[in-house]
Amino acid sequence: MTNTQILILLSVAAYILVNLGIGYWASRFIKNEADFIIAGGRLGWLLSIGTIFATWFGAETCMGSAGTSFAVKGDWASSPG
Repeated sequence: MTNTQILILLSVAAYILVNLGIGYWASRFIKNEADFIIAGGRLGWLLSIGTIFATWFGAETCMGSAGTSFAVKGDWASSPG
């Protein structure tokens, strides 16, 4: 394994550990479904709009890319080129 591969592996492992740590820390503040889904109403309108837009944009990118690939290529598993 090269030094670059080791660095990438350690970076991914650190990223996962940081995300798990943030998730564990945040889970202490979640008491019910409203806390999880809408942050207990504490986000504010600007951040709420941002999260809705990010969810919509992410879903459209994933679904739209698959739909476009299927429409253009006729096969969702086609490789580019």
